[in-house]
Amino acid sequence: MSDKCVIVSAVRDFDMYRRCVSDNPHNRGLSFIAADNRTRNEHIATLYNRFLDEFDYSSPTWIIFCHEDFEFLESIADKVGALDVDAIYGPIGGRLICRRRWMLGGMWPGEYVGSVIQSEKDGGRQVVIGSAVPTGTLADALDCQCLIVHSSLVQTHRLRFDEHLSFDLYAEDFCLGAMVEYGIATRILSIKCHHYSYGKLLPRFFEQKEYLDAKYPKEEAFSPVGQTIGGGRTAFRRFQKRVRKVMDKRCPWLASLIIELFG
Repeated sequence: MSDKCVIVSAVRDFDMYRRCVSDNPHNRGLSFIAADNRTRNEHIATLYNRFLDEFDYSSPTWIIFCHEDFEFLESIADKVGALDVDAIYGPIGGRLICRRRWMLGGMWPGEYVGSVIQSEKDGGRQVVIGSAVPTGTLADALDCQCLIVHSSLVQTHRLRFDEHLSFDLYAEDFCLGAMVEYGIATRILSIKCHHYSYGKLLPRFFEQKEYLDAKYPKEEAFSPVGQTIGGGRTAFRRFQKRVRKVMDKRCPWLASLIIELFG
C-alpha cells in the first residue's frame, strides 16, 4: 500500500476502542484519530466533519471512519491498496431488490450486501449478518459502523456528512448524496470483521429517516438497518412494470389488484 491509511473514530469507551481498533494487530502501522466524546457527546457527523475540515490533503490517504466497537479480523492495509479511489467502500451495505419475497404481509424491498459478525459487547450471541460478496460489488448505502473513502475524492467534491443526522443514517446519507450529486458509486470491500453491537432503532432514528425521505424526494435506497430511505419509489415502479408485463397477458384483473395493493 503506497497511500497512507488513517482510522477515525468517535470514542466514549476507550477500553473497547483499544481492543477493537488502536491495539488491533490487524491495524498495525496505521494512524489513528480518536475523538474523545465522553463529556460533550457531540454528533458523530459533526466530529467526522471536523476531521475532514482540518485534514492535510497534501498526502493521499485512505480514511476509515469506524465505530469504537468495530474490529477488522484481517489487515485492512492489505485491502485498500487495490481499491479504486473514486468510490466509497465499506464491509456491509444494503441495496434495493424487486424479488417476490413476502414478509409480514408486505414486500421486503432490500437485502444486505457484504457481511459482518455481529454480537453483544462481550462477544456473546454472535451472528453473521449478510453474506460475502466480491470486493467492488455495488450497494445503495453503507452501514455507519465502517465507511472508507479516499482523501482525493473528499477533496475533489468536498464531501461532508450531514450534521442534521446526529447518530443515525449519516453514512447512508453520505453515500446517497455522493451518488446523487456527483455520480460516486458505493461499493463493498470484502473483509472479515466484527461489530460488537446490535444497536437499537430509537424514535430519533425514525425522525431522521423522515428528514432523509424529504431530502431525497426522488431517490430511493435500502439501508443496512432494514429500512428504505429517500422519498422515491423506484424499486416498486420496476416491480410494477414487471407485474404488468407478465400479468396483463395472463390475468389482467390480478395484475391490477397487485398494483393497487403495493403501488
